[in-house]
Amino acid sequence: MVTRSSLLSGGNFFVKEATSASVLQHVPKSDHFLFKSPQHPSEWPEDVLRENRYLRDNIYMIPFDSGHVAASMVPVCLEAVTRGYERIYSKGMEMCALLSQLIGGRRVLDLGTVGCPSFTHMRLQSNQLSTCHLHHYCTQTKAYHLHTWIEEMATRGEEVVVTRSSDEEEEEDVPY
Repeated sequence: MVTRSSLLSGGNFFVKEATSASVLQHVPKSDHFLFKSPQHPSEWPEDVLRENRYLRDNIYMIPFDSGHVAASMVPVCLEAVTRGYERIYSKGMEMCALLSQLIGGRRVLDLGTVGCPSFTHMRLQSNQLSTCHLHHYCTQTKAYHLHTWIEEMATRGEEVVVTRSSDEEEEEDVPY
């Protein structure tokens, strides 16, 4: 399962933060990445800089210069943490499309199509981090929310069935 947050740069999104969490374990194994900006903010046009300042100050709380991995490594990191997993889940059609593109065209199944609630209506298990102390809207917290939701569905004996797309009739079951 992978989720991400991004900031806008020159009309395009770039991945600023990404987290994967395995749903095959009760306590999820997770990988969290904070990526450097592909451009220095001084290279951004004023409107892009203004938008990023708003996102930084009011939503993500991630400074422009933060990050420990080069932006060019996003596909490498995401491919590495999803390697070996037959199914990859995220939430939201656009998010799934972006993640699929970043991991070499592999399918990313949208949990939003099967009744997965809004993140604000999800809860975490006591053995998981409830909040990130670094910034708001943390991808790690969101990944843990999705993990908890899938686990609760499995505990109730409900299978999560994700339809590939409106064009395809095949369905995939969560291996839980």
